[in-house]
Amino acid sequence: MPSDTLPSRVAISSVIAYLCDPKPIQTEQRIYSADTLTDLVEQTSSKWNHPLIEFYRQNCPHDTGRSATHLFLSRDSQNKDFQHADLAYNFSYSIAYDEVKKNIFDPRIKKTRKETGLKTELKDVVKQALPEGRLLYTMTYGTMGKASSEFIMPLVYQRLREAYMQDGILNLDDVFARVAKDVPVKLEEYAAFLHDDRIKDLSETFKEILESLTRREARVLSVRYGFEDGTYRSLSETGDFIRAVPGNDGATRGRMGQIEAKALRKLRKSGRFNKIKAKLEELELEFQA
Repeated sequence: MPSDTLPSRVAISSVIAYLCDPKPIQTEQRIYSADTLTDLVEQTSSKWNHPLIEFYRQNCPHDTGRSATHLFLSRDSQNKDFQHADLAYNFSYSIAYDEVKKNIFDPRIKKTRKETGLKTELKDVVKQALPEGRLLYTMTYGTMGKASSEFIMPLVYQRLREAYMQDGILNLDDVFARVAKDVPVKLEEYAAFLHDDRIKDLSETFKEILESLTRREARVLSVRYGFEDGTYRSLSETGDFIRAVPGNDGATRGRMGQIEAKALRKLRKSGRFNKIKAKLEELELEFQA
């Protein structure tokens, strides 16, 4: 590449991705076949006119885990104190970030969720919670699959940040081993949170919120989350329960899901519910402290 030619954004992203995780980007972008490696490893990257490349090249040449963690964490606003975090943040949706997330972090997060049985354990926690806690959980996380992912991410960010702030080679396998040990503790804390008496004290307010829905919407949420009898039900079980009453033959699992989704959308826009949610989030932070 002529020294007076500025590379494209794609080229810069490819080089950054290479410095974070060489093998996939070598294969996909064929970066090894160009003059880039010579310029990158043996010289400065001033010709690339991008300080993030030079930062990774000079500071983390033999520690791709550290470079990858910097790029991954810099997307989070809490890590703006990292050097060149603003530059890394600008690559959040670029080749660089996508490659690092896909090839390094997503597989490790998925593996940790599977090894800890997080999805199943989280489902059991929700089943045993207070009705108010179950509804709050769904409003916060959504489906179980999405929930287990979002549930683990604060632990991942915390452990990655701790490792990044320490000296020495950043070993991602060690980081995720610590995350796996954190999961049972976090689940225990969350179970206690969903059983807290301060959530139960809001039961009347939750009933008032349900009354703001249509009769059918309120009925579905009340049966599904156990406001009537304390029992948490799947969508299929909710339909079976409602069909037991004559005249409700259309209460199929699919229909229950449609009604629930519409009701939850209404609740998320409810000013009263959002005030309660804010109070409960403050309570959750107390359990996390």
